[in-house]
Amino acid sequence: MIELKSAGEIAAMRAAGRVVAAVHAATRAEAGIGVTLKHLDDVARTVIEEAKAGGRRSSATTRPSAPPPTRASSAPPSTG
Repeated sequence: MIELKSAGEIAAMRAAGRVVAAVHAATRAEAGIGVTLKHLDDVARTVIEEAKAGGRRSSATTRPSAPPPTRASSAPPSTG
């Protein structure tokens, strides 16, 4: 069965899609050798928080706020 969406539901889905696209762009821009997954998670969290799109997470699952992410060095690790 096809369920039709209301104009409000479509607008909400469009807004969510824009946030997801912004998260993808930000994490893609930060990704590289030596960049940790935690850093990418922090970048994604910052984008979501700035969009005020945190969702309906319970307080038991929310993480403490982190400082804004900074770009990790792209220099390769030393081998000496």
